[in-house]
Amino acid sequence: MKSLIFIICLLTFVSLNAFSQFNEIPVDSTGKVRFVKLGVVDSINKDELFTRSKDWFNRHFRSEEDVILINDKNSGKLVCKGFREITISGIIKSKTRMFFSINIFLKDGKYKIEVYDIYYYSYETDEEEIKPATKSYPQDWYLPIDKMKKSNGSFKPTPKSYYDETLRSINLFLEDLVKELSKENADKTIDNSNMDW
Repeated sequence: MKSLIFIICLLTFVSLNAFSQFNEIPVDSTGKVRFVKLGVVDSINKDELFTRSKDWFNRHFRSEEDVILINDKNSGKLVCKGFREITISGIIKSKTRMFFSINIFLKDGKYKIEVYDIYYYSYETDEEEIKPATKSYPQDWYLPIDKMKKSNGSFKPTPKSYYDETLRSINLFLEDLVKELSKENADKTIDNSNMDW
């Protein structure tokens, strides 16, 4: 009976951690935004993981600006560029394109996903025309984190919106990609950010 309870607790812990999301935007040692997700998917070989990754990318990123830069099935490596439309709230709401690069590294039963090189294009519109886009980077809005705060400690609405929308959008597609990689194996998937790659 104790063994059964232990196994149920272990499976619950593993499945809760399999799809854990980032609670804050990760910054690497150079001060740039870099999301890294590592995981184990038992009994799925590198070629199948590669096919699933590529299919996922082709389903979710369909514009001319979304491209697969490296498509190396033998080494298990995909490098892609893509973008997501996000809505930034501040004084007014504006549509912004968040661009990023994705590295997907695959081995038999393992994956490593990196999202990096994030930047934004904001399009201003008025009643008569669309004005040229403005390019910006995380450092312009929310890095370091104190940049988001007013002198009284509350958050400035526009930088906070960039932060929140970036975190939400990246988490959603990472979660979806992990589900794709682990489908039919959901109970055996382990997300382990400390594992050796």
